[in-house]
Order: sequence, then C-alpha cells, then structure tokens
Amino acid sequence: MSLGLGTSLLKGGLTTPGIVTDSLVLKHNYAAGGVVPVSDGAADINADAAANEYIDVGTIEITTNDVSVCAWVYITSFVDLAAIISNRHASGDYQGFALRIDSGNPRFELIMDEVTTGSVSSVTSADKNTNQWYHVCGVFDRSGSQYLYVDGVLEDSDSIAGLADSLTHTTNVTLGKRFDATYMRGYMCNVGYWNGALTQAQIKSIMWKNYAGLTSSDKDAGATGSSNIVAWWDLDSEVGSDGNAGSGYVLNEVAGAGSTTNLGTLT
Repeated sequence: MSLGLGTSLLKGGLTTPGIVTDSLVLKHNYAAGGVVPVSDGAADINADAAANEYIDVGTIEITTNDVSVCAWVYITSFVDLAAIISNRHASGDYQGFALRIDSGNPRFELIMDEVTTGSVSSVTSADKNTNQWYHVCGVFDRSGSQYLYVDGVLEDSDSIAGLADSLTHTTNVTLGKRFDATYMRGYMCNVGYWNGALTQAQIKSIMWKNYAGLTSSDKDAGATGSSNIVAWWDLDSEVGSDGNAGSGYVLNEVAGAGSTTNLGTLT
C-alpha cells in the first residue's frame, strides 16, 4: 500500500466534498520511528475531477497584521491558480492573500495583493508531484518578508515590507477554491490559520499534529504567552449547522464543539 490514501476510497453517501476516512496516512515520520497517521481523515475536494466543491469558512479579518496558514494537501491535478486557502477580495483591487497552485506549473504559490501601492508579491515552490502528500505553509511577516515552506523546508521568500496597507475586505475565506470559480483537485486536512508569523521550528512541530496535539507554543505565532491561532479545521469528520453532531459542516477546533465561529460549510 502506497503512502497517502490507502488501498481504496469509499465515498458512498458522503456529503460533497466529503470526508475520507480510509486508513489515511500522510507520510513517514522518521523522527517518530515509522509511519504515523497524522490525521484520521481528509476532505475530498474534486479529487476525481468533480466540479465546484469547496469549503466556505466565513470571514477572517485582515488589516495590517501578520498571517500564517498551513495545510496538508494531496493534489490529484495541478489546476492553474486553484487555491488551497484564499482570503482575498473577489473583485476590484483583489486585496488579501492566497496559498494556491502556480499558474501553468505543478508548484505551490503564495501571493499577497494590496491596494495603496498596487503591489503584488508572490513566491513559488519547486515543481511537485501529483498523488503525494505535502505539508504547505505560508507566512506573512508584514514588516519583513513572506515565506513559503513545503514539508517544513523553506522553498522561497520575498520582501513584503512595502506592502503595509490594510488588506480589509468582505469576501469569505475558502478552502479549495479561489475567489472565482477555480477549484483545487485533491484532498486536504489539518488546515490552520494564525494572526501571527510562525517560525520554521513551529512549522516543523505543527506539521505532525492534529489540533488536539498542538502545544501552547504551536498556537502562539510571534506573540509570546498569547494564543493567536484563529482557526484550525482537522477536516476528518462532519458536524451539523450548530457545531454539534450532524453533517454538512466542519468544525473550527479553536472555537470548539457547539460553536459556529468559522464553521466550514461543505459546498
């Protein structure tokens, strides 16, 4: 059995985009002495070329704060500009950011777009493979640089010190979809969002954990003694519209059971 999704994917009766729970193993964790299941499941987002599947997690405000986002992803097809995580305005000046697929290349890209200077800054990874799990992480240090990490390794960075303008907008954050109708194809799980800049050491720690395994240090991105993790979606099970038992939605683990704060709608 190859690493990743196991020998079969049983999708019967799953809510679109669906939660896959078939012996999910993300990769070898050699530091832990072998293969470990970092997650009990993942969201199936157009993995079999189905259309228009994504997760809407509501609004997360950005002003001039630092931001970090991360996710485990298994790309079945590199669709140009398809977003893994997008918190970017849907029209006009497109202010905000996205962790997405590079245009015309089998790569990951991190992009920030702001208004005052009309500047756009992007960094990209080296070419990657389909049908393989990767942990991707984007970090925006608004007074310094943006950084793109894959499997805990820094792949690219670029100064964004001049992009200090507010990125405030009203477009919802989406997982697996750009602000337009451009959709990711593959699987994702353990998606995290911080209002702060993660260090490489934190990223290497976070990548081997679901939310229950995170330490206080993992939750504190650049703010000693204060938790600035905003949201974390394990994406291994569904809940109802009230954040309790049910289906059709995914829980923001930071808010906890019964909360509708940044509750993800399976679309």
